Amino acid sequence: MRFKLFLLCLLMLPGLSQAYWTGIGAYLGQSDTDWLFNANAFEADTRRYGLHIEERTEPGLRVGAGLGQFSVRLRDLQGVEATEKFNGEFLEFYLSWPFEINQNLTLHSRLDYQFNLGSPSGSEDENEDIDWNEAGLTLGIAIRLGIISLRPFINWREIDGDTTTNNSTRTFSEEESQISGLILDIYVEPTGYVRLKSTLGESSSIWLGFIREY
Repeated sequence: MRFKLFLLCLLMLPGLSQAYWTGIGAYLGQSDTDWLFNANAFEADTRRYGLHIEERTEPGLRVGAGLGQFSVRLRDLQGVEATEKFNGEFLEFYLSWPFEINQNLTLHSRLDYQFNLGSPSGSEDENEDIDWNEAGLTLGIAIRLGIISLRPFINWREIDGDTTTNNSTRTFSEEESQISGLILDIYVEPTGYVRLKSTLGESSSIWLGFIREY
């Protein structure tokens, strides 16, 4: 799956017609999940912040792109290997389609791809790095209650990547492939809202965003 959704997004962008700029957002977040290096599990504590913009096509399909920075700390759950820390940048693309059933109920779907590239903290060796790809599908239903919108969702996600340090390369993947969570939107203006997104379980995360849509 590596790079496939990335290429798909790039190929679809030129073919979209009658699109106009519709929104911008800034966000920051933190997540804890388990990555598998062969048979060994590592806890990946990831923190990131970034910006995104999106356009809406005539049928209502939304096309978005974002970029930002991340830091990730890898801790061996068996306590054998030393903890590693990496810093880097990410680039993401997504397609989303909100389908409004009525004024208070909307179905949401989203297909996204993210590429992450970084290096060990404090290292100046260009041959040492970490890179991984994330591809996901999210389905949810939003219930609007006044200035508040509640959206429970399910996300299917695949992660694969590798690290190159000390002249050795290790591949890894994410242990959890399905997660669920809740998105809370608080509308401070008709077109502006604060978003809080959270997931629970073995793969937990919290995400805060400030978004304006038109």
